[in-house]
Amino acid sequence: MDHRRLTFSGALLLGLVAATTGVAQERTARQFSVTPSVGIMSWDESSGLAMKKAASDGRFTDTRYNPTVGLAADYAIAGPMAVGFYLHAARPTTRGDYFPSVLFDYGARSEVYAVSQRVTALMYGLQGTLDLEMGRFSPFVSVGGGATSLTLDPQQNDGNRTFTNGHLQFGGGLGFRLGRSAVIKADVRDFVFLNWDRDELNPVGTTFQNTRLPAVNTSVPPEERTIHNLRFVVGFSFVPSRPEEPRAP
Repeated sequence: MDHRRLTFSGALLLGLVAATTGVAQERTARQFSVTPSVGIMSWDESSGLAMKKAASDGRFTDTRYNPTVGLAADYAIAGPMAVGFYLHAARPTTRGDYFPSVLFDYGARSEVYAVSQRVTALMYGLQGTLDLEMGRFSPFVSVGGGATSLTLDPQQNDGNRTFTNGHLQFGGGLGFRLGRSAVIKADVRDFVFLNWDRDELNPVGTTFQNTRLPAVNTSVPPEERTIHNLRFVVGFSFVPSRPEEPRAP
């Protein structure tokens, strides 16, 4: 487990809770808001999902940022409290150097390659949000949970393969109100993948794995069953329709 990520995430959540303590304006109950978002994912170092890309010498040393897009819909139930669902998608590449390389034997010579693949990651679930308005600014905290489905590259795996695991997520951010029903939000979340099995990302079958030249298989971080992945996004939240306020008599 990456303890620095866990410490950062916990400090972020506590800081946001402290910042939002006080008197706040209540938003209208029984009102939907929709938030599309774009940003980047920072995958856990032990996950097998690439936060590094190969440099000119073939070593994975250059930092890689993985784009992500998302959509959330929240329903205000009481004052600043809301519940809703979310869906986020990303297309990360796996770390080929984390898995046994593939060996091609031509008799007089052999060739060894590290195999990476592009995967589709979908993170979806339910969340609860505490959204406090302080004039134009609205700090918020959110917690939730759901599932993560990863679809592997069918060409690298000789067919369609998808595996799904549960996750928890928590974090928060700050909104800036543009009008009565539009808010720009900056959001940081820690997506905690549960029961993670890094070997699911290995596209090389046992028949072709390199066992003759083990020295070329690089050392990798130990596998973790619980991994922390940070998501940084900017979103635009709006109310699709707003009920008319009753006129004063």
